[in-house]
Amino acid sequence: MSGKLKLLSAGAGAGKTSRLSDEILTSIQNGVPAENIMATTFTTKAAEELIERVRLKLLESGDSTSAARILDGYVGTMNSVFGRLLREFALEMGLSPVQKVLAESEASSLFHTIAAEVIDKFYRDYRQVFIRLGLEDWRDHVLKILSLARENGLEPEDVQNCADYSWEIMSAWLPGTLANPDQLEEDLKAALRVAKSELPGGDSTKATAQVVEDIDSALKEWEHNGYISWQLWAKLSKLKPGAKSRDAVSPIHAASSVHDRHPRLHQDMKDAMDALFSCAAEAMETYAVEKSKRGLIDFTDQEALALTLLQNEQLAEVLKDRISDVFVDEFQDSSPLQIALNMQLRRIAQRATWVGDVKQAIYGFRGTDPELMQTAMTSIPDLAIEVLDASYRSRQSLVEFVNAIFVPVFEARGMTAERIALDPKRADKQEQAMAVEMWSYLNSKNQLSDAAHIAKGVKTVLAQKDKYIIVDKISREPRPLKAGDIAILCRANDECVRVAEALSKLGISATVGESGLLATPEVVFAAAALRYLVDPNDTLALAELIHFSSDTWGEGRWLSGWLDQENREEIMAAEPFIQALDHARGKMVQMSPSEVLDLALVTAKVDEVVLRWGQGDQRLANLDALRKIAIKYEETAATNGSAATTSGFLLFLKVPDDLVTRLIGQFIHPTYL
Repeated sequence: MSGKLKLLSAGAGAGKTSRLSDEILTSIQNGVPAENIMATTFTTKAAEELIERVRLKLLESGDSTSAARILDGYVGTMNSVFGRLLREFALEMGLSPVQKVLAESEASSLFHTIAAEVIDKFYRDYRQVFIRLGLEDWRDHVLKILSLARENGLEPEDVQNCADYSWEIMSAWLPGTLANPDQLEEDLKAALRVAKSELPGGDSTKATAQVVEDIDSALKEWEHNGYISWQLWAKLSKLKPGAKSRDAVSPIHAASSVHDRHPRLHQDMKDAMDALFSCAAEAMETYAVEKSKRGLIDFTDQEALALTLLQNEQLAEVLKDRISDVFVDEFQDSSPLQIALNMQLRRIAQRATWVGDVKQAIYGFRGTDPELMQTAMTSIPDLAIEVLDASYRSRQSLVEFVNAIFVPVFEARGMTAERIALDPKRADKQEQAMAVEMWSYLNSKNQLSDAAHIAKGVKTVLAQKDKYIIVDKISREPRPLKAGDIAILCRANDECVRVAEALSKLGISATVGESGLLATPEVVFAAAALRYLVDPNDTLALAELIHFSSDTWGEGRWLSGWLDQENREEIMAAEPFIQALDHARGKMVQMSPSEVLDLALVTAKVDEVVLRWGQGDQRLANLDALRKIAIKYEETAATNGSAATTSGFLLFLKVPDDLVTRLIGQFIHPTYL
């Protein structure tokens, strides 16, 4: 029997963390042993904040025993909680009690490398099919399939079956095929040749000139490749010459308009679907084999194994004595696999409470599907929904502005205003300026100019900071704006870098996210010093070091000398910091990655070099941010019980943030949930 389920729908600033801690406290006060509480979050920081809030409230109520015992409960990130369950039942499941879990960055790097090898193989086999269909981004489609398939817990054979399912759906949309494909192609080629011989005739219009050019391009492509793309077939059916030339072009229209009934188009589409899903299935299988050889699992494996554990009736009975109440934070960020886990947990527990904001599912975090979230809310019969509509974080005028913008948008998606609108609890201060301003880029011509306009606007705001009064988060008292209160959101990381550089030129320090950070010259230079310290044969690192350390690096004058082997050795001999790095290499044996990074920075005098480039405060701040990433890597390795190595840190830096994204839902067979 499923336990009682309650959903607390709460947006940002609605006090959901406080409410969640109150729910846990109430559960314990009603007799649930503190160690029988399971609470999952999406970040370690959120888990620590939640457990400390609960412990503080327990201590304030005089229940020090429960405050201590809740540390024995299943409270933490989803992966830490499910990892613990797998360790506790490892023998029953035939697993090793010591599990080597890949950090997310390491898993992504290994996954991407293996996928790339399989993708290259399939491209060689299906290259002409992809060209005819114009699938230049087919690799991205494979990666999307891989991502979504793993988030749905599909096996390689399930992914392969998606090809048949997709073709079954697609073929139902297509018209029936015609016979004799060779004759269809000969008819079109003949019509093209005849029209080419007749046009332009006496027609001097631009429209006819363009048609003549299109006809010539089609015949050349056919002669060169032995075929034309299906996109070009469709384009030929829509040629629009001048009025005098319509009769000459009409045979082309007739011959090309049957492209959607061409049997070879249908076959190419079927072959492309087979290739995409077969490629994804093989990449998944190869990745699994490689992990097995190394004795590794990743976070998705953890979740899949945990689901197997929870679906085992005997083990589920044992867990009923260990887990009484389940609390899930940020439920809207659950992938389909995690939703399946939470559904199994509610069958085990006496009660379950999910806290989240369905509106935020639109961001698609880790494969979140807004429609799936809506289905979960509407299809569970015993679900009690409570909407926390208070907004304690933002001022009244801003909340009202957001309501006016987003309530109609979400109503169009089937969500009622009662679930969307927020009730502002923070009144505007009389001394505060308007909550919303709009800046327009006057005479802006490019992205660099846009960045300069934003920087100028920020400088103007800071020059009038007494006009912009905010409420301090700590003192809760009004105070003037400070530079650190300002956040600038951009669509892409390179835009963030441009804005940060524009701010720096105006004397305003700014930091950027990790991806943008790694593209800055000072961090590229620092990483090159680290790479050369680790590997003296890394010639690219050497070239980057010399390039950036030269006073004329922006002009690239060193390159002509570097291309000559003898001159290259001369250049290296003339650079004392390279010799210093060679001498320091022996010191790194017993050092942690962050210590090796500091050694590289000091030995190559990175700080001194980048200060000569100008905008020194910004560049030094970026180098400090790189140091923080090294610490973050070491903490991640410690959490996963793996060794933190300098080579591993360099790999950590290389992994793209958004390696794979979501796939359009209709191409995945809906068999999992």
